[in-house]
Amino acid sequence: MKSIFEEYADTLLSVVISLIIISSFVSIFLTMTLHSSSRILAKETIQKISYSNNATIGIRTFEVKDILVYKNEDFNFYERITATNNRGDFGGEDEDIRSFVHIFNNVDTTTLGEKEIIYCLSYNDETIFKKASVIVVDDKE
Repeated sequence: MKSIFEEYADTLLSVVISLIIISSFVSIFLTMTLHSSSRILAKETIQKISYSNNATIGIRTFEVKDILVYKNEDFNFYERITATNNRGDFGGEDEDIRSFVHIFNNVDTTTLGEKEIIYCLSYNDETIFKKASVIVVDDKE
């Protein structure tokens, strides 16, 4: 074993040094290439929105629909409304702003009959109230 190491020690040392030098050049090349690619991607992926400074984002649509529920039923009041703003930069469609809608009055679903629910949309200094009917019917099981 000692004789093999003495014969090939210079060769092994030069192979190890060569691998270190080659790997350092490859890593420098990859680092420079990835850095320049990331700069190009950063320039191309920034979204440019062209709004004029005077244009304000406001409410485009706010629609409510009547609701039919069974007695004592829990339901989501927000499923039957549509509310969007006028930005139009979400894939060509307006942004959904239903999260800005609040219920102005509570509706009792424990008694039968027609009740009135009032929705309030407050968005960018605009406030709109809309009324809808909640019809509570008897559960026929």
